[in-house]
Amino acid sequence: MKKIIIILLCILTRAYGQQDTLAWRSELLSSGFKLFAKHTDIDPAILSQIPNLKKMANVKGKFNATDVGNRDPTRRLFFAASSGNKWIISYEHGGIGYHTHCLFITIDTDKTITIKDTWREFTSLSGLKEYAAKQAIPINKDTGYSEY
Repeated sequence: MKKIIIILLCILTRAYGQQDTLAWRSELLSSGFKLFAKHTDIDPAILSQIPNLKKMANVKGKFNATDVGNRDPTRRLFFAASSGNKWIISYEHGGIGYHTHCLFITIDTDKTITIKDTWREFTSLSGLKEYAAKQAIPINKDTGYSEY
C-alpha cells in the first residue's frame, strides 16, 4: 500500500509539473519576448525580491566564476527577456560549485512574483525557443528564491 501511494504521488507531481511546462512553452513559442542584455533593465519588482540579481554582471561582462578570492560579481547574465508580466532570466553563477539558473517569473498585479526554474543551461533566448519547440522544458516547482 505504501508503494502505491508513493507511486501515485510521483505521478501526480510529474503531471502537475508538466502543466507548468506546457504553459511556459506555449507562452514562449507564441509571444514576442523582448531581449535585454543589462541586469538594470530587469523589472524592479523582480530586483526588489531577488536582490542578488542587482549585483550581476551584464552579458559578456567580467565575473568571478570560481571560489578563488572574494571578488564580485559572482553572477553573469546570459539573457533576460520579457513579454507582458512574464520574464525569463538566465545566468551563470560562480563560486564553489559553478552552475547556471534559468528562471521563469510571473509578476502578479500586486507585484509579487512566482518563480519556476530549470536545471538546464540556456545561454540564449533562441536556444531556449529551439529546445521548447522540440520537447518539454524541465521546470522545477515553487522554488524559493533566497539562493538566487
